Amino acid sequence: MHLLMGTMMELRHLEHFVTVADEANFTRAAERLFITQSGLSSSIKALERELGASLFERTTRRIKLTAEGRRLYEASAQVLKAVEIARQSVSPADSLSQHTLRVGSVPAGAGVELAQWMRKLYRQHPGLSVELTVRARISELLDMVLNDQLDAAFVTMPERAPTGLLCQPLATHPMILACHRDHRLAGEVSVSLQDLADEDFVDFADDSPTRLANNRAFELAGITRHVRLTCDEIQMALELVAAGVGVALAPRPLAQASRAHIVSVPLREESLVWTSALAIKPGARRSPVVSALLQIVSASEGRPNDDLHRQMDDTSAPTAGGLP
Repeated sequence: MHLLMGTMMELRHLEHFVTVADEANFTRAAERLFITQSGLSSSIKALERELGASLFERTTRRIKLTAEGRRLYEASAQVLKAVEIARQSVSPADSLSQHTLRVGSVPAGAGVELAQWMRKLYRQHPGLSVELTVRARISELLDMVLNDQLDAAFVTMPERAPTGLLCQPLATHPMILACHRDHRLAGEVSVSLQDLADEDFVDFADDSPTRLANNRAFELAGITRHVRLTCDEIQMALELVAAGVGVALAPRPLAQASRAHIVSVPLREESLVWTSALAIKPGARRSPVVSALLQIVSASEGRPNDDLHRQMDDTSAPTAGGLP
């Protein structure tokens, strides 16, 4: 037990160990913990060196606990439960009273879920204040998180996250064709990119993740398309579609929730998707306001709430794949 009650670094290693044991998979465990797989492997190896024992039997298909690992798992579960009870015993009823969460979002960063998450956050922490910053450019929001101007930001998953940031994917939705209800394709059950070769498009700025993904999809299909108009914001793009300016590729939930003059037509290319993400600095779980936000988001995504104090690791800063 002496080894288990060492430094906070060792406690973090135990949290990592228990998560790997629960998932029986390093990739899934790393996703639950918001850390890189290499960082998680290093953490487990450090724990094994400290204890002088192998904790997992590793094969190409799966991992399982060794006899030493099973004993450590039982002891670790007791220690982590005791730590959580201790935390709760000294926390006020609303430990976030008088705190402020600075969160950013692109207009479509978290879809319709963002308002629901804020409602749940206020219900659980009525004393918490939230400053919501909306920016059209993902790069601007990522810079604000990196420079500590924001605690977290909801964005479209970037192709590459800046060094020092972690972008955790949240939800993935298929892209669909958004067109005016009088458009020639409005009555189709589905369309392919080939069907769109002669269309005028409303799309996003050249450097936006969604524009880059759209461009690649058409290039792979051998199609040269015409982008008639560019804009930074999805709702404006859909307004232009509703006015008959052109067609657009948009995430299904946003297109279906838009104005009456727009028809959503599924794409046959199912690989063309849009992914929302939460951008955060590694180690941000130490912030109580960020921890509270992670708990709300994690619960909505179907992840166990008791994982939320193990979400970030100081050594992890992976690169991140989709709308401004």
